[in-house]
Order: sequence, then C-alpha cells, then structure tokens
Amino acid sequence: MSSQPKRVLLIKHGSLGDIFLILGAIKDLAQFAGAKIDVLTAAPYAKIFQRSPDVACVHVDNRQSLLNIRYLLSIRSKLLLGDYDLIVDFQNSSRTVFYQKWLAPNIRWCQLGRISPSEFISNETSSSVLAKFQHQLHSSGIKFNNLIAGDLNWLCDSSNASKTVKKSAKSIVLLPGASPRHKYKIWPYYNELARDMIGMGLRVFIAPGPDDMEQCMALEGELLLNEGRWLNFFQLAGVLKEADFVVGNDSGPTHLAASLGTKGVALFGNRTAKYADNMHRQNMSVLVSNELEDISTTLVTSELLRLTDI
Repeated sequence: MSSQPKRVLLIKHGSLGDIFLILGAIKDLAQFAGAKIDVLTAAPYAKIFQRSPDVACVHVDNRQSLLNIRYLLSIRSKLLLGDYDLIVDFQNSSRTVFYQKWLAPNIRWCQLGRISPSEFISNETSSSVLAKFQHQLHSSGIKFNNLIAGDLNWLCDSSNASKTVKKSAKSIVLLPGASPRHKYKIWPYYNELARDMIGMGLRVFIAPGPDDMEQCMALEGELLLNEGRWLNFFQLAGVLKEADFVVGNDSGPTHLAASLGTKGVALFGNRTAKYADNMHRQNMSVLVSNELEDISTTLVTSELLRLTDI
C-alpha cells in the first residue's frame, strides 16, 4: 500500500536570479511528497511558480514589518492551515528563521538559515548557492535529481519571436539590458559583437526589456518584439530555449537562459563578481573582469567557439 502523500511548502521570496536557480527543485520536492507542493513567495514571482505543473497553490508574502501583528497572524495562518508535513526554506533569511521560531515551531522545517553558501561545495555544480540547496535537501532525505538541470519547458511560451529564432540556421540572442539601478552591469561592446557575429554568418537577435528599448534599437541585429512591445517573461523563455547561443549581462534574462540550458556567455564586472559562479552551468560560460570594458569581443567570441563550432 502506498504511503499517504506529504504536504510540502516551499518558501522562496526572491530575487529573480535566485528563483531561476531553484526551479528544478520543485519537481524534486513533488516527487518526495508524492503530490504537488505549495509555494510561499513575493508577489512579482507568483506567476512563475503558478506555471509549474508540480505546484498546487501559491501564497503571496508581501513581507511587511515583523512588528505588524495582523500581518504576522496572516502568515502564521498560511503556515499552519496548510497542515504541512515539511516546510522547505530556500530563502534562508533572518525573516524566515523568525517564521520558523515564532510562527510555526512545531512543523518540521528544512532550513539552513544564514550560513554562508561559501561553506558548501558540490561535485555537480560550481555554484555555492546550489551546493547549499543540495546539502539542505539531502539533510531532509530529499533527492536532488532535478535541482541542477531540471526540465523547465513549462516556462516557455511559443510566439512569433520564438518561431523566427527556431527557423534560423544559427542564431544568437543578445541580452544587453539591466534594470535602471544596475546600469553598471551593462557590457559596452554589444554592437561590435553583433557585427562580428553577423560577419560569421549568425543571425543576431536582440531581446529588449521595458527599460532598455532605446539602447537595443541602436544595436545591429533584429529586435524580438511582440506586437511592438517587449516579450513577456514566458515568451522570452521560449525564445531562449530555441536560441543556439546567448550573450548577456548579469541579469534575470541571462540567469533564465542558463537555467534553460542555452549555450552562451555571461558577463560580470567587479561589483557582482561574487555571484558569478551561480550563473555558471555546463553550457553557460562566465567571464569576470574588474572592469566590464576589459572583456573584449575577441574573448567573448573565443568562449562561444569553445562551447561549440559557429
């Protein structure tokens, strides 16, 4: 006789790059539970988890002040009324440690708290953050077959843009944008790289976001748009899944490409270099320099050639 399915809640508030890191683990947790799991996350990421075929319910936590009693009671209700057998805390923050200690101390938690990821190593990944998650799952008897390279096809929507990229003999998608407060992440040589790639016979596409349309329109290559607007998250995932290569900054879209298994190169400057290993995958090379302008187009092209023949 099969055992009763377990009720499992996953907590992950953000950020976007970190969300992409853990998406493969959803299937691991569902297989452990023998049923779909629930998720507690921040509002901007709810729609991502809602798409997963292994998620039953997504709860939103707007992370109000811990001095707000009404808010704390609402979170306590979410934790207790779910009748969970296990809460997996992939946020591992002081806030979620507070939740465990004061709101739901009688539920079993899979939690490592604020132990630095640098304390963990893994034979399967160079990412210390993923290594920490592996250790965390292992400590609760959960297999992590999908954490590193799970199937994320459920993220991908087909669109005219993805069909165009798929039909190209050899395609490269450039992801040159960054949020307004992270402009220092932008590599300055995308136009030079686009010209070089076109000269090598590749079809070059540029995927703009809401904050970098003007920047992307100035680059050589074809803009990937949907009815004149930037692609939504799931349309972009569909494009990146079909691309032969991608080159991007330290940004959410580049993290997405890495998690989808797309071949490419991610570019990091000194201000975010400590996070570079979290981007690295078998198919995603990472270049780090004290100054982004010191990463030449020749070096980027060499990395692309190392991954496969162009």
